[in-house]
Amino acid sequence: MAAETRRKAPRKRKARRKRRRQRRPADRTRLWALVVLAVIIVSGIVATIAFDDRHWHAFDDAGNVAYERGNYKYAARMYGEALQIAQDLEDARLVAASQQALSRVYAAQERGR
Repeated sequence: MAAETRRKAPRKRKARRKRRRQRRPADRTRLWALVVLAVIIVSGIVATIAFDDRHWHAFDDAGNVAYERGNYKYAARMYGEALQIAQDLEDARLVAASQQALSRVYAAQERGR
């Protein structure tokens, strides 16, 4: 009887090992799916933070083009919009750049008169 008990016990262990092995690929797939999802979420957050000033750049670029063409009124309006966005973002570097651009336009308008 003792020999029969010994033979049955290893069979149960093998069956359990097979079940564990069958579960692992699904667990790994879920793990990879979670990793990929986490990477996508983190990269989305980083992109949002990094490109938060894209509207400021658009207005600043439009102001630069208008300034180069001599359309100082439109340039001042675009730089003013850029300044407003920079103040909303609370970015001191962008505020300073916008104020400098506005002062450049006002100086050019005085020279033109």
